[in-house]
Amino acid sequence: MNVIFQDIRCFSSRHSIRLRPLTLVVGENSSGKSTFLGIVSAVSRGYSFPISPTFNEAPFLLGNYENIATYKGGKYGRANSFKIGYVDQTRRSGEMELVGSYVNDRGTPILKSISVKTKKAEFEVTRYSSKLSVQGNFSIKNKPNLVPVAFDITIDSDSNHATDAWMSIFFRHNSSQVKLNEEQREAFEHLSILNDIIFEGRPTVSAIAPLRTKPLRTYDQSKLEYSADGDHVPYALARLFDDAKTDQVASDKIKALIRFGKDSGLFKDLKVKFLGKNVSDPFQILVTVSGRPANLVDVGYGVSQSLPIVSEALAQNRNGYLLLQQPEVHLHPKAQAAIGSFFANLVATKKRRFIIETHSDYIVDRVRHAVAKKELSPDDVTILYLEPYSHKSIIHQMSLDENGNLQNAPMGYRAFFLREEMKMLTLGSDADAQ
Repeated sequence: MNVIFQDIRCFSSRHSIRLRPLTLVVGENSSGKSTFLGIVSAVSRGYSFPISPTFNEAPFLLGNYENIATYKGGKYGRANSFKIGYVDQTRRSGEMELVGSYVNDRGTPILKSISVKTKKAEFEVTRYSSKLSVQGNFSIKNKPNLVPVAFDITIDSDSNHATDAWMSIFFRHNSSQVKLNEEQREAFEHLSILNDIIFEGRPTVSAIAPLRTKPLRTYDQSKLEYSADGDHVPYALARLFDDAKTDQVASDKIKALIRFGKDSGLFKDLKVKFLGKNVSDPFQILVTVSGRPANLVDVGYGVSQSLPIVSEALAQNRNGYLLLQQPEVHLHPKAQAAIGSFFANLVATKKRRFIIETHSDYIVDRVRHAVAKKELSPDDVTILYLEPYSHKSIIHQMSLDENGNLQNAPMGYRAFFLREEMKMLTLGSDADAQ
């Protein structure tokens, strides 16, 4: 999937960014990494995008229109609109580009227009006060090329709310209810692809925040509702351990979880201790680091911070993306490296998909190692380097060759690390001279 966006915060130009099964997002602080993940989250929720996308779905809180639209400064002020969308495959029309343009309505971003491109049509639907105006080029029967067609659809009088006005085109009209000529009627039928978008939905998306929930000594409430801070994970683990008694898939997930613990040096074993006869009874999570098992509260903070990430990664289905912010928080370099290998292995063997914002060279290097060792295809990896430049950010898309070497790396990507290394070499030379 390509993600398309323009005039959002520090991204003032039009971007079309190709996502891979393992997309790593790196760059300095305030370069737009979390904003990028927030955009991916917004366009991937098919039952709200493009009509009323969720710009404030935790942990990505993009704010109101003034917080989202690019401020260009001086006489240009804030952007009059911003755009988000994607290019992806659909079941009926093959590859399709869909982009929504949003304007300011008293601080709330509302949909102004939708543009669609497929092999059979290129059109834009724009909302005005009392109508939806359709203009574009359409495939018309017995015509060798796309034909330019334009027509208007009157908005129902009770559709004053912006969302209701747009929904009128999806649910309250068909071509027999609108006065159209033959070409316009054929063009109108192409609009049904918008219905497919609503009902087909996008790949499922879930996200884990950079700071996860604090561990408890005892869990005594049933909580399965998904939470970006991982608050639901202990309860999901309790069910997983209960399922593992009879389910091999659940048992394999637990083995993978414990294998990560050993590889990372965080823990050697993990168990759920039920304090009653039923899985709904209070329980504790016991962790073996060395010697006897200890309560999760009593071991290193890195264990409780890594469990939501690893558990959710194992639970993720093949059709969705897991968006992660700084999975390395509170982790020793050895554990950071291990979690990089963990992601690479899941992409290669389980066909999972991740978009990971990270400051960790250890995670990036382990992914490169996996490619160099032929454990992961370079086609499954992209590295996005976000470089701040004069109040905006430039996105550099880097790939890996079959030996794990970075391709298309800009000068700025390693400049900081090279400068630090040169300082050390200079200090060493000065010491030798003395």
